[in-house]
Amino acid sequence: MLNYFTVNPRSTFTLSELSAALQVSHASMSSVLLALTENGYLVRHPRHKTYDLGPMAMASGQAASMRYPVVELAKPWMPDLAALGTECIGMALVGDQMVVLDIEGQASLASREVRLGQRLPLIPPYGHVFLAWSQPRAVQKWLAALGPDQARLREAEFERSLAFTRTNGFAVALDNERVAGVQQMFGELARRPWDQETRSRISARIPEQSDEYALAELDPDREYTIDHVSAPVFEPNGTVGYALTINGIGTSSGERIAAIGRELSAVCLTLTRNLGGRAPIS
Repeated sequence: MLNYFTVNPRSTFTLSELSAALQVSHASMSSVLLALTENGYLVRHPRHKTYDLGPMAMASGQAASMRYPVVELAKPWMPDLAALGTECIGMALVGDQMVVLDIEGQASLASREVRLGQRLPLIPPYGHVFLAWSQPRAVQKWLAALGPDQARLREAEFERSLAFTRTNGFAVALDNERVAGVQQMFGELARRPWDQETRSRISARIPEQSDEYALAELDPDREYTIDHVSAPVFEPNGTVGYALTINGIGTSSGERIAAIGRELSAVCLTLTRNLGGRAPIS
């Protein structure tokens, strides 16, 4: 319920709309809404009978920001980073999903649709910035989502793109028709987050982007059409705790993309240092 309101922060919903969107019976939904409203996480409009986020949701967010200070520490850097494309996105890994925790900038035709609270499954080719510094066991588990045949077929390809990310300190994802097609489906998922059919279709389509998605080399003289550039912020134990992503770069030379990547990586390393984190030795 709270995930749904987070992804749709400027909208209000009736009981029937929430019941349909989350695929929960009216009786069960009524009980959940009553509990969340009584505890201040939601508020109910007395005349329209719609529900919206309440003050306790804000308090929870402030408490979470104290637990995850990187989100607030990154905020001052994000407007300048967003200006390198159109948007700067802050993401964290939560279980087997990447979750959008902060957004700065404006969406455009050159950038994907991204919403606060949006979740992306950690399925190849998604997740290079989180996996590049991981142990081989974690990488193998990530590849296993492709199925045994595809995992064996693409292992060397992903090893090269992960090595590029480790060596350069940033990951580069290309844009193409397959990527754009999957991106459009996330808007549909945001409107129906628990729709299993939509989630299954997205999970099935994500691996189709593997061809020419994450760069394994960058030619400074070549033109590339870019979906995004990402860089990691490291925890004290050397794992990636947060990532900043620049969307909306569009078509640029390899030289400019490398410059954007270096600038983004430098900001992330500064955040790593300010948080007491450490970058693993590549």
